[in-house]
Amino acid sequence: MKTARFTFRDELLDFIATRETISHSFRGSPSVKDVIEALGVPHVEVGKILLTRCGSQKAVSWDLKLEVGDEFEVEDLLSQKVPDFQPELRPELGLMGELRLVLDGHLGRLAAYLRLLGIDTHWHQHADDPDLAEISARENRILLTRDIGLLKRTRVVHGRWVRATDPKLQVTEVFEHFALLRQQVRPFTRCLSCNGLLTEVPKKSIEHLLLPQTRVHYEEFFQCQSCRRVYWKGPHFEKMQELISSLGHSWA
Repeated sequence: MKTARFTFRDELLDFIATRETISHSFRGSPSVKDVIEALGVPHVEVGKILLTRCGSQKAVSWDLKLEVGDEFEVEDLLSQKVPDFQPELRPELGLMGELRLVLDGHLGRLAAYLRLLGIDTHWHQHADDPDLAEISARENRILLTRDIGLLKRTRVVHGRWVRATDPKLQVTEVFEHFALLRQQVRPFTRCLSCNGLLTEVPKKSIEHLLLPQTRVHYEEFFQCQSCRRVYWKGPHFEKMQELISSLGHSWA
């Protein structure tokens, strides 16, 4: 039986039961990607793989085949704050100009918060794993989930395992990990129901959709371009402003 050694760094230790170097036994010539995922780490969480072989060290790609005596250091992306990463391992870094997300069905509250803040967030309560993986790949969306197994699907290229369980802390985690800034926050620009963009519309164009009291007391209205849901600054608006303020530390 052949052996290779793996040392995982920083956030990748969230997936590993030990902080010690792991001695991995193998047969044949498995790829480094297959072994890293077999040890518990989703490929989408890896930012850099360093191989020491025959006394020299170099960065390697996913398809490298293991040889006896190989030693690997596997690093995370360090919250994208360190530019020393391998683009071929983490291509989603090229998407950070405008963050586009897809969330699994268990992250509904996080999805609502992100839409409220104007982040492009695809979410459907009953979407299954194959659909989520396909949407992520087809639309170049980063997949956020609490399901580690989902992130190991081959079709998933961009993704992150959400560590926090509290939705407000999850917002903070997303903003910190993807280095989102205040200018990227555009509250009240997306539909909370479907993620479509909102545009201001004349009252007369949607008056037939309003309840009598709403028709009397409000003049400014916005409508979703996708599902046609109508929004206005009613009593709920102040509550949402308070919620946004409570989330403000995420991008301050």
